[in-house]
Amino acid sequence: MTRHYLDILAEVIRTNWNQPALTDYATLDGGEGNSYTYGEMYGQICALCDRFRQLGIQKGDHIAICGANSANWVVAYLAIAAYSGVSVTILHSQTPEEITRQIDFADATTVIVDTEIWERLNQTQLSKVQHVLSLRDFASLIDATTFNLSTSTLGAEEVCFDLQPLDTLAQICFTSGSTDKAKGVMLSFRNLSNNVYNAVSTLPSAHTQSFVAILPFAHTYGLIGGLLCHLPNAHHIYMLGNLFSPRVFVEVVERLHPYAIVIVPQIIEYLFKVYGNKLNSVLGSFLQQLLVGGSHLNSEIEKSLLALHIPLTVGYGLTETAPLLGANLWQNYVPYTGGHIVSGMEASISSQGEILVRGENVMLGYYKNPEATAAKIDKDGWLHTGDRGHLDEEGNLYVEGRLEQDMVVLPSGENISLPNVESIINQVDGVEESLVLVRNGHLVALVYASVDLNRQDLLRTINPQLPSFSQLYDLEFVSAPFQRTEKRTLKRYLYQ
Repeated sequence: MTRHYLDILAEVIRTNWNQPALTDYATLDGGEGNSYTYGEMYGQICALCDRFRQLGIQKGDHIAICGANSANWVVAYLAIAAYSGVSVTILHSQTPEEITRQIDFADATTVIVDTEIWERLNQTQLSKVQHVLSLRDFASLIDATTFNLSTSTLGAEEVCFDLQPLDTLAQICFTSGSTDKAKGVMLSFRNLSNNVYNAVSTLPSAHTQSFVAILPFAHTYGLIGGLLCHLPNAHHIYMLGNLFSPRVFVEVVERLHPYAIVIVPQIIEYLFKVYGNKLNSVLGSFLQQLLVGGSHLNSEIEKSLLALHIPLTVGYGLTETAPLLGANLWQNYVPYTGGHIVSGMEASISSQGEILVRGENVMLGYYKNPEATAAKIDKDGWLHTGDRGHLDEEGNLYVEGRLEQDMVVLPSGENISLPNVESIINQVDGVEESLVLVRNGHLVALVYASVDLNRQDLLRTINPQLPSFSQLYDLEFVSAPFQRTEKRTLKRYLYQ
């Protein structure tokens, strides 16, 4: 029986009332931010729920959150869940146009947002939005009303949350898209709660130790792996906000001694390139687990990490499964696999070699897109991952790449539709056609042009139209049109 994650959280708050819960890393050096104990976090959640009632927000309303990771981001997310609203989590590093589109598409009536982000949005396109609150202090950004979060007078013994049925819509988050094709994934409390259960079971038991959230909470991997699975063990979670860089990462690890690190391959591959065999000492003897997920881990890096006896765990999943599907635990690690399918889920391999999954983690569907939902989840409940793979006799899942070669997953964990990027390039005057491919983890465009074009000028024209994660690293000109199949699709393999 799946236990509601808010029910688990209530118990943790009651028994860890005075323990530190959330801290914005910048505050350690006198910077702006907040720090809350578990009791104070609960008080902030209750006060924000009161604010929602004062504003006339209804249960089930869609409330968008857009901003860097912070203690108040967590308060906002948990308050929406406690209020029986639907959170719409939006990645803050996207273009203002895409953020605006996602807020409007998700029918958000309230937005909780960093002030500087709100000021960059096309607010005339957000006619459904009735309330806009600052992530800094939850004050209104569109009228003169003020609001101070009061400290709750409730005691630890009174902590409880109004639990919605597990199959209720809890969250809409967006798949990684390079243009307006990103789809809204509808996640239920069951999806999130089973993920929390499985994620907790993959981590070492480390009650009240520290953890540093690096990955954005707007993505399901960052949300589960960097936040919701650490609250049940009463961890002290530090948020880096926009401060993250490899240099800051090393500083933070040395300073805070996190018991576990949850990261994407791009970061660990960079760190290994810089530190090599010294990476073990950089991560520290206190590290009990290094969990890597979001995209494929380079096999040579994987081999090197294991040779250094780093406690490596690799996860496999999708946004549509919130996100966990498989876990390859460090205690009995099997190289080059995604490990075993997690509890509450089952997997099968289709006749085409596609990995199919069904169970507790599978999304409710795509928001306002029944056609895409039907194409993703078949009549028997199997979700088609789009990945090729196979299962061995011990149940280990081997992931062998995408079925559709037009879709790639970068080392950062972002899913990129190459034709979508190409369509932006092809709109530039003088460009006849383009082909985008991945080289050394970066997007590179090959361009066939009918006139002389300047490489740097072309990059400066294209990249501002793309989200940061799908911008071009480099661009090359070719002297002839690209070869295509009889169906006029690009023969990408010839240029890789």
